[in-house]
Amino acid sequence: MKKWPPDYDRAYLPSSSSIYWDERSETMDPAKREQEIIIPKLQSQLAYAYENSPFYRKSGLRSAVPGVRVRLRQLPSLAGTLKMSPR
Repeated sequence: MKKWPPDYDRAYLPSSSSIYWDERSETMDPAKREQEIIIPKLQSQLAYAYENSPFYRKSGLRSAVPGVRVRLRQLPSLAGTLKMSPR
C-alpha cells in the first residue's frame, strides 16, 4: 500500500459463491501477509498521521514513518505511549 487513505473500488463485490472478500490476502501465509500487506499498510497509516497531525509529529511517530522498519511487536509500546500522552 503506497497511499493512505487508500482508494477502494466501491462497486466491488466478491462472487456470491465465495466465502472470502479478498481470497488472495485472506488465505496467504501469515508471515507473507504481514510483510506484504500489514506492515506496508501500517507504515502508510503512521506516515499519514505524522504528516497531518501536530500531535503525532510531537509524539515520536517519526521513527515509524516509511523507510524505517516497523514491526508488529512494536505496536503495544507505541500505542501505550500515544494513549497516555494526552493525559
